[in-house]
Amino acid sequence: SPRTRPPANTTRCSSSTGRARGRLPQEWALAGITCLAQAHRYLVERYRPAFNAEFAPSAMEAGSAFVPWIAGRLADTLCEQYERTVSADNGVRVETLIVQIPAEGLASGHRHRCHYVTAKVGVHRYASGPMAVFHAPRKLADYHAEGKAITENLKQMERQRRDYVGAGA
Repeated sequence: SPRTRPPANTTRCSSSTGRARGRLPQEWALAGITCLAQAHRYLVERYRPAFNAEFAPSAMEAGSAFVPWIAGRLADTLCEQYERTVSADNGVRVETLIVQIPAEGLASGHRHRCHYVTAKVGVHRYASGPMAVFHAPRKLADYHAEGKAITENLKQMERQRRDYVGAGA
């Protein structure tokens, strides 16, 4: 029967596999290693430290590479964000929900616009479920996951709860 050649990818190997197949068995033979437990001990105690010393780059600067987050609320960055156009009734559709932007005036603390009809707004859906509607950087309202508006009293209670939990209590 004719001889068949092995697939081409089995005859080539990367440098790391070549090192393991070529150099290590020779090093084990020189060290008198005859069993798997001895080979494992050799890898842990001698080969890995020597490999890391040879190939691990040293840091260019002292200290940590991690920096603190200073760009605002991380939740506003890590949430789902949608752009929507406000409908004629001052409502915003988010999938199957329609959330109502509260009428602005002295009662709600907003004095910037009478309504947002046809305005482009941003909707943030947070990982924990609640949503918020923004017009540019200004937050217009907060909503529960079901689309019900969160009133100012509930917002205050939520801030107090967050502060209490954040204090480690």
